[in-house]
Amino acid sequence: MDENNPLVVFAAKTSSVRQILSLLKCIGFIPKAQVQISSEGVRVTVEDSRVMQAHAFLDKNLFSEYSFNSPKRNPLLNLAGHDAEDIEVDDEEDLDSTISFGISLSALLECLQIFGADSSFRERERWGQGGFSTMEHGGIPENQLAKPTGTCDFIYRGEGHTLDLILEEHEVSTSCQLTTYEFEPQGEIPLARDSLAQKIIMKADWLYDAIQELDGSSPDRLTMAVSPRHPFFSLSSAGPMGSTSVEFSNDRSLLETFQVPVAVQNTYKFGLIKHAARAMAIATKVSIRGDNLGVLSLQFMIDHDGKTSFVDFRYMPFENEDSDD
Repeated sequence: MDENNPLVVFAAKTSSVRQILSLLKCIGFIPKAQVQISSEGVRVTVEDSRVMQAHAFLDKNLFSEYSFNSPKRNPLLNLAGHDAEDIEVDDEEDLDSTISFGISLSALLECLQIFGADSSFRERERWGQGGFSTMEHGGIPENQLAKPTGTCDFIYRGEGHTLDLILEEHEVSTSCQLTTYEFEPQGEIPLARDSLAQKIIMKADWLYDAIQELDGSSPDRLTMAVSPRHPFFSLSSAGPMGSTSVEFSNDRSLLETFQVPVAVQNTYKFGLIKHAARAMAIATKVSIRGDNLGVLSLQFMIDHDGKTSFVDFRYMPFENEDSDD
C-alpha cells in the first residue's frame, strides 16, 4: 500500500471486500455518489429528488490498514500551483477535517465485484421478476451476491486525482482508476435528535415483509402512524390495486424499543421507501426514528463476519395529504 507516500491523502487495505460491496449495494440505486473520507472511516452518500438521502459508513475497522492524511496536515497536498509559504494550516481542531469528492458509484460497484462475480445477469433478473425485490432496488438474495475474496487497496492522492483500487486474489492483480469530480451536495437532511416524536427498534426483516405486503397495491405513498395506544405502529398504503395496512402491537417480541409519547402520522413517497429494500433484507435490526417535523430516519444494523456496520436512510415527508411537494 502507498500510505507512506507524503502526497497520498488516503490509503487503506481490506480483506472485507464482500462486506464493503454489500454495504454499497444498499445505496446503489443512484449511479453517482459523494464520498467523504475522515480519520474515522469513509461515508458514501446518495440522494434522490432532494427529499431522500442514504448514507453507508465504512468504518476504519473494516480495513486492516487505514491511513488518512488531511490536506490541512500537509500543505504540500494542496499546492495547486502555489508556493508552499502561501498555504496556511488552520487551527488544530481542523486537522482531521474530511475531504469529499464525487464518484460513479455504479463503476465502483463494478470494480469491487470483479472477483467472484459468477451470478449471471439473467439469473438475478429472473429472481427479481417475482415482484418487490428487483434489480432496480438492489433486492438480490445474499446467496446470489458476488462474493469477492482476496484484498483490495484504496488510494486517493487528492483533489483532481483518481480513486485507485488494486484488487488481488490468487496472485492475480487488477487495477481500477475511477475519475473523481467536485461534488456539490444539497445539504444533509437533518434529523432533530433532541425532539424525536418516535423511536422504534425492530427486526429489519419484519419491516421488509411489511413493505413487501404493501407493495402489492402498487401505491404511490406510504403512511406511517404511531401512537402510545392501539394500534401503536401501523403502515398503510393505497393504490390502483386497493389499499393495505399492516399493524404492529407494542410487544417486546415484535418491537424491541417503542418510544412514542404522542400520536403522530406522516406520509412519504413509497418508491423512495423501496430504495431501502436491500438494506431491509440483509440487516439484523432497524431503528425507525422521526422528529417533530416528520423527517424519517431508517438506520439499519448489518452484521457480517463479526463486524457491525450501519446504513442510514433519511426521508422528508409530504407536507400534507393534498401536496406533492
